[in-house]
Amino acid sequence: MSFHVTKEILVKVEAHAAAGLTKKEIAAALGIHQATLFRKINENSEFSDAIKTGIAKGIATIANSLFVSAKKGNVTAQIFFLKNRSPDQWKDRQYVEETRRNVGLDSEIKIGMSAQEAADNYADTLRRGKGENVIQIKTHKRR
Repeated sequence: MSFHVTKEILVKVEAHAAAGLTKKEIAAALGIHQATLFRKINENSEFSDAIKTGIAKGIATIANSLFVSAKKGNVTAQIFFLKNRSPDQWKDRQYVEETRRNVGLDSEIKIGMSAQEAADNYADTLRRGKGENVIQIKTHKRR
């Protein structure tokens, strides 16, 4: 049996692709082998374009539904939208950027000091230090 691309076939192919069917599923829906589908995609630009247009329409439909759902207060849709549309500003991760410089050994911590005394002594050393002796830690919380 020979498979010919007609206007009706192009409409069906576009509709199947818009509905999210894979190429394998489109071939099955048309009653053809997957190899025939790929051959027609390579031979016929209208056929190939119908699949591409259908895929784009399906994505647009779902994206619009997601956007409407997000606007209506669906928090999951809002989070998904923001994470995908603005990933640099909407991540769940917290990044810690740490720059360490040599603090030096001017801190006198002696045997017998309490933990609080040792911490205070070390903090005093850091406060007395100059710019090159300071430990800087920056924390970035991404929304």
